[in-house]
Amino acid sequence: MDIVQLSGKGSIQTFTTVFVPPEGREPEAPYIIVLVELDEGPWLMGNLVGVDPNKVTMEIVGKRVMMGHAVFPGDKYSAGEEARPVFSLEA
Repeated sequence: MDIVQLSGKGSIQTFTTVFVPPEGREPEAPYIIVLVELDEGPWLMGNLVGVDPNKVTMEIVGKRVMMGHAVFPGDKYSAGEEARPVFSLEA
């Protein structure tokens, strides 16, 4: 197995807006989850930030994004804080 550097850039393939989150994640709602195909080939799921979840439309499918990360608080189902991938639209 080789280590490969990924650019973190890709295109949105599909998305969903979560209005009723799982227990413990209520403060985050509503939020958008996207499935992104990275330029190097792998597909990765994460939150889309910087877009109003109440106004998002199918027009974001195919849009270019850049990956980052955010730290989310723990809940009763986790061992504490967790870092998750987040995406933002490229300018």
